[in-house]
Amino acid sequence: MNIQPNSVQLGFTITNNIIRVNNILINQNCYQVSFNNNTLFSNGNVPNSGNIFDNATISNNIFYGVSTTTLYDAGFPSNVTNNLWVQYNNPTFVGTNGNIFASTFASVFAGGTSPDGQYKLVAGSPAIGTGAGNVDMGAYGTADPYVLSMIPAIPTIYQLSVPANATGNTLPSTVSTRANN
Repeated sequence: MNIQPNSVQLGFTITNNIIRVNNILINQNCYQVSFNNNTLFSNGNVPNSGNIFDNATISNNIFYGVSTTTLYDAGFPSNVTNNLWVQYNNPTFVGTNGNIFASTFASVFAGGTSPDGQYKLVAGSPAIGTGAGNVDMGAYGTADPYVLSMIPAIPTIYQLSVPANATGNTLPSTVSTRANN
């Protein structure tokens, strides 16, 4: 994931996402960036060591299998608070400002076969209630969490039966819907 504008960009937010990542770069032309309540994973490939967030607020994220040896450039420091590293400890941040470490996937996540549902928090996860403001860390935290399978909380039409031709001025049809909230 690279956000590298050629000119100065102000005030954008990346929140409540599940992101597969091999490298993260938000460069020095980005200011007032909020990178909150995301779940980042490398899926077995150790990301490049140049993971950089410049000028950002980085909080309530879960970094799974992401070494993130560098989270910011000293010339453009970020505010790094209340994040959780799983599998790779980050000695630069863990133990300060609410940043913590968990050694295994199973101690944090529910698991399973769903590509996004597996990143829900398991009961007793160290990410529950330990984010800034006492919210859960990761994509499913906050009052406006990640939506499982990207299905919004609005009705969905799952079946529509319409004849090929109208009868007079009427078109009889059957619509089947379901609520997603």
